[in-house]
Amino acid sequence: MPKGTHNISFGIVYDSWGNPVDKEGKPLSKETQEEVREEMVKAVCLQCHIKSLTLERFELADEVKQKAQGVLQEAEKVIRELEQEGLLPKGVTLGRNQLYQGTSRIEAIYYRMSQFQNVYTWKGAYHFSADFAHWYGWAHLQMSLIEIREEARKLRELSKLKK
Repeated sequence: MPKGTHNISFGIVYDSWGNPVDKEGKPLSKETQEEVREEMVKAVCLQCHIKSLTLERFELADEVKQKAQGVLQEAEKVIRELEQEGLLPKGVTLGRNQLYQGTSRIEAIYYRMSQFQNVYTWKGAYHFSADFAHWYGWAHLQMSLIEIREEARKLRELSKLKK
């Protein structure tokens, strides 16, 4: 890194849910985010890397982040369908304000997905650590989605048996 430092106060900052924010935690517009990224690329990345490689890596990381968000959305859809079917209480809190205590198994799985596995996936991608992004993030996201679908299947089956 330039001058031997990895100063994280410069560049793009994301909150725990992957939303771009400034250093005070206020949301950034798409335009501001692009300006900050461009400034970071010029001042930091291009000191050691060619522009095409740098931009390619950021595009790849953006794609990984979007795909991870897609997995979370799939999991949330399964949970919301269970609410609609009356198999979970209405208004289950997922994501940002979700707590981990006093929740059902399916909510706990979603909590791990959103608070840890999703973050490991996109942070690993933006730090260009394919191994970390995959093994600590993406693989666990996929396995957790399988668990959520299986838990939903069991809840539906149990409901049928009770009827």
